[in-house]
Amino acid sequence: MIVLLKIVLFLVYIRPVYLMDKKHLSKMLAVENGDRNIFIFETVLGYGLNHCVGSCKAKKMCEYINFNVKADMCSLIGTQDKATSIETFIEERKGFIFGQKADWNMGEFEICNNCEARGECKPGQDEYAKCQHSGCGPPDGKEHALIRGNMFTVGDKAEYKCSAGYKDAFGASGSQTTCQQSGVWTPVDIQCVPEDISEDATEIVNNSVYLLDKNEKSWDDGKEYCKSIGGDLAVVNTNVSYDAVKNLTDLNDATVTWLGANDRENEGVWIWSDGKRVNDGFKKWHLPNPDNAGAGRGEDCLSMLRRREWNDAECHMLYWSICEIKIIK
Repeated sequence: MIVLLKIVLFLVYIRPVYLMDKKHLSKMLAVENGDRNIFIFETVLGYGLNHCVGSCKAKKMCEYINFNVKADMCSLIGTQDKATSIETFIEERKGFIFGQKADWNMGEFEICNNCEARGECKPGQDEYAKCQHSGCGPPDGKEHALIRGNMFTVGDKAEYKCSAGYKDAFGASGSQTTCQQSGVWTPVDIQCVPEDISEDATEIVNNSVYLLDKNEKSWDDGKEYCKSIGGDLAVVNTNVSYDAVKNLTDLNDATVTWLGANDRENEGVWIWSDGKRVNDGFKKWHLPNPDNAGAGRGEDCLSMLRRREWNDAECHMLYWSICEIKIIK
């Protein structure tokens, strides 16, 4: 009986592994302990090792498999953005089979090389039906946010949650995204900002979050702070953006604040943080400014006065700062 059992196990589980290097037996890729760029994008139960290998061959995104012999569970694994060396995460684990597509004879599945990154191919079908989406890669990262979930088959969900010390500017505790049939995640509305930013110091308009930093800083230090929270000093080049920063400063009775423009590179040519010229569009100078009338040091940085008009100021002056963080969906 014991001999018969061994033969059955060999036929069901071991024999199909001729597709893989024998050194991969009794090993697994420890995705849960590894680099976030190594991810499980699909798990299949109850179809055996041959099906597991075939599924990986058919899906462009699949580079490795973990097969749990006892549970008959197949995990398809992909990587992105130059993941840490795989060897770092290979563990000895009895009852698991680790396989690598690069070691296999692809045969009729070579056509899968023509699929898109998230494609799945079915050999033998007509040219227009060979490749279709099988899932999504990991969702795009967002500044100061964690992503929960590592299964990325069509229909699977992942959730964004702000890191410790940050909160969602929209007031939500998290934001969920779903892997669509197109291979693209649904957009989410989440923008993580420091927890110590009060509600009255935040203005959300169109695709931007405007924040008022009430700590007095030089223009350069204000810019550095804005960058540290995922933004930059505010670009105010439309009526909409001007109204947003005006509302923010009026509500907080701000005196003078820094905005994101300077003329350091070419005197008199004022450039916004996004590279556009100030005087080519919307402007709110308090005339006769800009006049570069600093005390011998030049007035090269853009400030907004209490009357909400603009002034050229010496960059070392200490004012509040208005940051702008672009909302990425």
